[in-house]
Amino acid sequence: MKKHIAILSTMYHPIMGAPSVCIDKYVQILRDEYVFHIITRNDELYEPKCEARDIRFFSSRIHELRKKFEYNIKVGKRKNRSKLYLGLINLCKLIQTQFRFPSAQYWEVDGYFRTLEKLYNEIKIDVVIPVSNNFVTQIATLRFKKKHPEIKWIAFILDPFSDNYIYCKYKLFKDIWRKRFFKAEQEIYTQMDYGMFISEMYRYVSRKFYIKPGKAFKIEFTLYDLRPKNSRPILTPSNESCRLIYAGLFYKEIRNPEFTLKTLSQVSDISFDMFVDKGECEDIITQYDQPNFNRREYVDRKRYIEMIYNEYDILVNIGNNASLQAPSKMLELLSTRKPIINFYHSKDSQYEMIEKYPLGLNVGKEDADSVAKVAEFCKNNKGRSISFDEVSALFPENNLEYQVEILRSLIER
Repeated sequence: MKKHIAILSTMYHPIMGAPSVCIDKYVQILRDEYVFHIITRNDELYEPKCEARDIRFFSSRIHELRKKFEYNIKVGKRKNRSKLYLGLINLCKLIQTQFRFPSAQYWEVDGYFRTLEKLYNEIKIDVVIPVSNNFVTQIATLRFKKKHPEIKWIAFILDPFSDNYIYCKYKLFKDIWRKRFFKAEQEIYTQMDYGMFISEMYRYVSRKFYIKPGKAFKIEFTLYDLRPKNSRPILTPSNESCRLIYAGLFYKEIRNPEFTLKTLSQVSDISFDMFVDKGECEDIITQYDQPNFNRREYVDRKRYIEMIYNEYDILVNIGNNASLQAPSKMLELLSTRKPIINFYHSKDSQYEMIEKYPLGLNVGKEDADSVAKVAEFCKNNKGRSISFDEVSALFPENNLEYQVEILRSLIER
């Protein structure tokens, strides 16, 4: 009989966030061996349909109202009233942040826990795998583990908790909260059965926390041939602009887009499409508003893959200015086999990958000739690609099967 595995991860369907992209690669490889049940927050106006897999959504009344007001503002429906109500919700969140654990998103802990409990009452769960960038999944699983100690807990951790600036950004008495977060993070590492940590996190937790020997396992972000079936790239005529794309999030502190936008705004004969949700860098994006820069809405995972393979010449990556938060997106971009421009903050593992990649360009703030470098790269690499086998040979440590075998062995222990 196949084992039943519950995956807890933010933004799984229809828009798939980076942590869900990471764990979904494992799910796709192992789906014939195990039965997977996905628990995720609903970020749509209505609950999405997904017949291909068992995805269970949860939400809250305030979250639903927030999405409704954001939609109204976007389409111009009762815009002023919606802005007022959304402002009141944000004010309420700011107040809740001061005393709720871990933040105003405390309701997600309850949502994950209740949905997991309901699943447990319906079927026999063998393993729970909470995925973090967002630690609410781990906190919910900690509560579940205390109630059901016989269920195996495999933590899948990509980002820190107590040392993650986002949890304390809007809190007063930051030092007090950091101590509480540290205590909670240590309890998670104590109570979990096993933990799979991305390499930066593995080194970090090994230094800062006590984890019983044999419980922590190092993993790497993985390569995965995502090429759509019957893929037919749209060739750009030589007299047309080189098409660049970036999809992701911007953050003023850890992923500031200003240098990227400033550089690309000075490069001629390119078009740059940004699939970026609204956030804390709106003023920067507005500052570089120009005809060849296009701000577009998020698309679902399938459409995103089709676009980066078939409709764009060069992919753009913006590195993190945080040593413990290396984006998984770099491996996804490398998997496409297409040219990549990496705007880096530090010479980290992503920088080193691009240095090895024959169709890669690293661009840093200290580069006096950054505009000329980007212009020359776009001119010389438009429409180029290499084989997936060549990419795999460059980065054998990022082989997906090796990482999957780690998870398979933990499930079967």
